[in-house]
Amino acid sequence: MASFSSENMEHKIQQVRSIIMQKYESNNELYHEKDIEYLQNDNWTVERYIQRGKTVDKSFQLLDNVLKFRREIDMPVLESVCFPRELFKIGYAFNGGHDRQGNGVVFMRPRFYRKIKKLDRKIKQFVCYQMEIMDKKTKGRGMAIIVDLKSIGLMNLDIEYILWGITNLIDCCPTGLNYIMLYDFSWLVTSIWNQMKKLLPADLEKNIIDPHHVPDECLTLIDYGRQNDWLEKEIDHVLKLWKPFLDKADEEIKKFVQ
Repeated sequence: MASFSSENMEHKIQQVRSIIMQKYESNNELYHEKDIEYLQNDNWTVERYIQRGKTVDKSFQLLDNVLKFRREIDMPVLESVCFPRELFKIGYAFNGGHDRQGNGVVFMRPRFYRKIKKLDRKIKQFVCYQMEIMDKKTKGRGMAIIVDLKSIGLMNLDIEYILWGITNLIDCCPTGLNYIMLYDFSWLVTSIWNQMKKLLPADLEKNIIDPHHVPDECLTLIDYGRQNDWLEKEIDHVLKLWKPFLDKADEEIKKFVQ
């Protein structure tokens, strides 16, 4: 991490912030007003990109890209009610506790992923939402992503989705995201990992947390689908895909509460 004097850092923060504001004033549709408001009032929102980018130009570009990405996926307005209950229950992505270094941990379990066109954007938003929760809890100063690769098969692999995650999610937490851990490799995952590992941080850690918390306010997938004008056969298709995962979640929940 780069080291700056407090005076130098303050100057860089003001420079980067000024450039962002100029961009916002000329193309405000590219940014979300909530992000801009937060950026104006919180120095760490800017400083964390300077810690990574080092120069004003590079830091601005990093922050600008992230702000546009957040606007694209509606990150500032996402909340638990935006997602069907089953997405939480399956435990595809969830917030855990903290590792031994104090990093907040976000877990991902790709064995519960299926490429579902109707839910593609929603699943991406869900992953971002889980990271956003932990980033706020830790105030952007210490987070880890642990990816459990157990039981991965061809039906779980989606190269476009993997590349999307690498190029977008890591940049959303430039200094707050301290490491990503991938574990329980199969031969199938190893062949893909060998092509992509240069894009990921190298440090490794792990922690184990129960994944099945479901917010009370979330709709079921049936209600969510009907509210969003899905056809009944589309709802049934997703429920059929998710049924083995939900059954397994029920089994794990029973063991957890005993």
